[in-house]
Amino acid sequence: MLSELLFFFMLKAKAAIPAENQRRTATQIVKQTCMACHGEDGNTDVSAFPRLAGQIAEYTAKQLHDYKHGGRPNPVMTPIATALSADEMQALGHYFEKQTLRPARTHDAEQALLGQKIFRGGIRERGVPACMSCHGPQGKGLKPLYPRVWGQNQGYVIEQFRILKMINDPNLIMDDIAARLKKGEIEALAEFLAGLRPGVTLTNAQNLVTNHKICTKLAQ
Repeated sequence: MLSELLFFFMLKAKAAIPAENQRRTATQIVKQTCMACHGEDGNTDVSAFPRLAGQIAEYTAKQLHDYKHGGRPNPVMTPIATALSADEMQALGHYFEKQTLRPARTHDAEQALLGQKIFRGGIRERGVPACMSCHGPQGKGLKPLYPRVWGQNQGYVIEQFRILKMINDPNLIMDDIAARLKKGEIEALAEFLAGLRPGVTLTNAQNLVTNHKICTKLAQ
């Protein structure tokens, strides 16, 4: 079912790819191509696709660049990104960053509590660092390398761990971390991130958030 859905959106998006060198505004590109999968405001309810609203502009532009130049091969996104200029990628990044995120929701609060534990403290015995070291204590991300992860769709998060292993990661950080996580732990992280909300305090299994702490500089 998922493969059929992806194929449908791929055909719909490819049909909107313009002639090479045709200049368009970010709004035009979104309406012609992006909204088929991500929604006009970047808030898709299809779990397999990422919510782009509120995403760091530089990060979005980098992903488009990597899709185009082979750093992150994808049968849907690569042909779409190939038709984009560098300026259009930057424009799209800023367009989606300005949109208000309508976050995903947690479906399994108890599972999300395990995800919260990994997000905050990692898994020391397996050398898994705390996710918030790079993505921030509230999941807001860290410009320009690390994306906003709070409120992200569960299916998309799980898929990135499963097939990408962050192959576009020049520092080889995420592929190593993903290899050390078990399937259930990845699913738990996805549940936690879907329910993560900045500025809310954890009080019980239904209120899934993180405390304020200083991020480490893992990327340096």
